[in-house]
Amino acid sequence: MEIYRRLTHFDVETFVEEVIVKEGEWLPGNPESLKASYVFVCSHGSRDRRCGVFGPVLVSRFREEIGLHGLQGKVLVSSCSHIGGNKYAGNVIIIGSSINGEVTGHL
Repeated sequence: MEIYRRLTHFDVETFVEEVIVKEGEWLPGNPESLKASYVFVCSHGSRDRRCGVFGPVLVSRFREEIGLHGLQGKVLVSSCSHIGGNKYAGNVIIIGSSINGEVTGHL
């Protein structure tokens, strides 16, 4: 998985065509490989109360477990805005260097 920086909303059409469709390079910048895994937990309470209640609890528990396993700096956890599926709060997106992203519900 790679990170692309210096991308604006004006670049989306060109980025999709050049990088995703043609599998080419993004000339304005050099992609960086992910060096950590990222856990995004929906905590958007104004969108759905369930996410606002369960999201912060999940963020705390993820951080606690990451600390217990000595994974600080290797796994980063953050609250995020609405990601859908709020009927099954808490919803999590996990992105790592060896996976493309996995959406998990019913946590």
